[in-house]
Amino acid sequence: SLNKEEQELIERIKNPNKYNITALNAWTNYIHWVCHIMPEGKSQDDQIRLYVALENFTRTMLDERVFYDKKEYMNFWVYYIDLSRDGLDMLNFLKKKKVALRSIKLHTSIALIYERFHEFKKANEAYLEGFAAGVLDDEKLKDDYSTFEKRMVNRINREIEATDLDYRKIDQYIHDEISERSS
Repeated sequence: SLNKEEQELIERIKNPNKYNITALNAWTNYIHWVCHIMPEGKSQDDQIRLYVALENFTRTMLDERVFYDKKEYMNFWVYYIDLSRDGLDMLNFLKKKKVALRSIKLHTSIALIYERFHEFKKANEAYLEGFAAGVLDDEKLKDDYSTFEKRMVNRINREIEATDLDYRKIDQYIHDEISERSS
């Protein structure tokens, strides 16, 4: 059974105009309330409750294009994706639906997942797609991309140190990696 506060929040989701708020504001209030009521340890039931709230949000709000560039909108999608098992598929689904294409979170989340799976070229492409899409916070994306590049240089250096290549092969390896990232 739902308590009175939760019932009121759900009513606002169902009828945001009646309360003179946007649908996104109604969902924001509800999801923040769900997060707030969860105890410190976040039991399995609480995690399921949050997941269900986020899933309902994503289904209800998927076609609400007016909110695609809103930070809170994308934050909920990313939070939902973080809790799910098939995050990369979901992020690519958002790209295909043209949801939040100008959101830095979309592009950096895709890049980080690719990086986690050692798909470095695809991670690089995700950052570049963010620049091409004209993300809303391009300075943050530049910082994230710079950090990514530093991680890649460190990775390359570790690989070089772990091999017995001669210097010509090392130079060629670095050149190939840089060329691949530039293309």
